[in-house]
Amino acid sequence: ANVTSFRSGIGLAAGDVKRFGQDLKQVGDASDKHLKRAGEGAMVMGGLMLAGFGLAAKSAMDFDKQISELGAVSGASAGQLGQLRQAALDAGQATVFSASQAAQAEVELAKAGVGTADILGGALSGALDLASAGSLDLGRAAEVAANAMSTFSLTGRDVPHVADVLAAAANKSAASVDEIA
Repeated sequence: ANVTSFRSGIGLAAGDVKRFGQDLKQVGDASDKHLKRAGEGAMVMGGLMLAGFGLAAKSAMDFDKQISELGAVSGASAGQLGQLRQAALDAGQATVFSASQAAQAEVELAKAGVGTADILGGALSGALDLASAGSLDLGRAAEVAANAMSTFSLTGRDVPHVADVLAAAANKSAASVDEIA
């Protein structure tokens, strides 16, 4: 009788061990699946971070290229170029335009004959305002700003007002800023 009870107990224990093994396998399979998903997620995040770093590096290279071109066309001293660089960075923070785009506007203003003091004194901010308000590209906005300065003997600090006047005139008519300018 003891042997029969013992065998019955062993059979029950073996069944419990088997079920426990199956449960452990299910937990392991689920863990593997979750770890695999986590690993895939980490790979995607790593790829996105790498792409982000790549874009940041490209933006920095584009900005440096614009500043280098600005130095070539403006004849600015090293100190002035540093000020122009900072002005572009500040404009990139304060406007809808990136720092590279602001540096591009500085290049266009310099190409149009606007001096460093005038660019720093308001021509940059006025050209960016004009581009934004008038739906103009930065090159055209810089050209309009430079033409207004030259035609009316204005300084850089007058350009934001010119941008305001042109935008207001366009808003009160059927003409665009580009057509009025």
